[in-house]
Amino acid sequence: MGSLFFFIFLTVVFFLALGGIIINTILMIVAKLTIFKVFLIINVIVVLLPIAYILFLSIANRKNVFSAIISYALNSIVPNEVLIEGVPYRNGFYGDLWPVNIIYTGESYKIGKNEFYRVKGEQFDLVHSNIGSSAGILFCKKEQWENARTYYANSENFLYYCLVGNKHNYNNYVVTTLTDIDPSKFDDLLTFANKNYYNPFSSNKGIKTRRLPIPDRNVSKELTFYKESRDGIFQSDRSHIFLIVDGKLLLVFQYDYGHGKYKELVAVDVPDELGQYFIEIINKIL
Repeated sequence: MGSLFFFIFLTVVFFLALGGIIINTILMIVAKLTIFKVFLIINVIVVLLPIAYILFLSIANRKNVFSAIISYALNSIVPNEVLIEGVPYRNGFYGDLWPVNIIYTGESYKIGKNEFYRVKGEQFDLVHSNIGSSAGILFCKKEQWENARTYYANSENFLYYCLVGNKHNYNNYVVTTLTDIDPSKFDDLLTFANKNYYNPFSSNKGIKTRRLPIPDRNVSKELTFYKESRDGIFQSDRSHIFLIVDGKLLLVFQYDYGHGKYKELVAVDVPDELGQYFIEIINKIL
């Protein structure tokens, strides 16, 4: 998740738990019910978690606690535009793509609390900073910004892939280039996945799922579809997993192991026409 969201989340959790401590303490005094001791202990533990995290940041970055909080909060704020040696650079030109394979030139610039690094690239003048998200943010020279946005929105400037197998096991997957692919259908599949994936920080209302036994991984191999810009700097989200089960393409919503009592796949059906298109593609490469 983005660092700003995480910072806000920690702050909300801290104050909710702090309120819980106050309420439980009052109830213990007024109602004299020992059961509230349990809730009190839980709330104390929850309050200590953000404090422990801030202490960790303080020790790891060799700063006092106050400086660690300010530094983390400032690092969570992503400017739309920065000025580097008098030249404006702007972010927001690559949509929902993720920066990958970034190679620095060795030049860096300190702006406020943040460090910006010049990126090696033949297409555009880019700088990168480790702010805003786990992958950081890329900024493009403002006079090139429109061209960069057009370039990364053009499907012809991407290569398309399918990772077959468990992507977390380097010895158990194969990456295949999809040469004969309709880019619009590929984007439709990624859009569908982005709208129907399991989000632990959301109610996930409106997502229609179904349960079925977890299939044999040797028969129904996990499929991860993604695209990468031809310059190698950006990729689409690689977190979504698909399976082909009984002739249907399914988006894995989650694996439910039922605390050891059962094992089930919770999945979302990909629309038939779109699903059948990708099943035909996969059948050609498997």
